[in-house]
Amino acid sequence: MLLVDTHVVVWLALEPARISKKARAAIEEARRSAQGLGISDVSLLEIGVIESKGRIKLNASLETFLSEVEARFVVLPINGRVCVRAMGLPARYPRTQPIESSEPRRWSKGFP
Repeated sequence: MLLVDTHVVVWLALEPARISKKARAAIEEARRSAQGLGISDVSLLEIGVIESKGRIKLNASLETFLSEVEARFVVLPINGRVCVRAMGLPARYPRTQPIESSEPRRWSKGFP
């Protein structure tokens, strides 16, 4: 399984051209080999937050969009081990957050 970050989910839906050729090849290979794509359950919340702040614009309801995400990705729950590791990251990690810096986008094409 290939675990992808929230911005990859959003870019696949809104701006597939932003996905690098190398990343796209890895995504396509994971889909072809039936390994699938995984996301953290927190990604669903992050998408809701950035949509509510107007950083992305969906041409469907948030509920519909998130249902589509759930249908296309394996949603992995956070657990204590993940939480402990996240708390060990440097205070300024990550330095940039592509999802937070995105201009408002419209979801028109859906997922490839």
